Amino acid sequence: MGMSGTIAPSLIERVALRVVRDDFAFASIRLPDVHLHGIEARRGPGGIVTLRAPTRTVEGRAWPIYALQPGAVEAAAEAVRQVWDRMERAR
Repeated sequence: MGMSGTIAPSLIERVALRVVRDDFAFASIRLPDVHLHGIEARRGPGGIVTLRAPTRTVEGRAWPIYALQPGAVEAAAEAVRQVWDRMERAR
């Protein structure tokens, strides 16, 4: 199941989710001038969402393909949580 939503006013312009399980989804997040795909979103106890960027292995070590500043990560996690919660209520 997928859903997207506009989160405003915020750094996050749009969030699209593809829920795989109740606690795991893939997110695409739109920021000004950039669209980040393939983010793993995990929902823990209490609805806390954590995000993890896709990785690339270099010399046996996994490195994130991209990184966001802490404030942007928190805003993105909150935006994903809001969309995920709306999807749950819509079921």
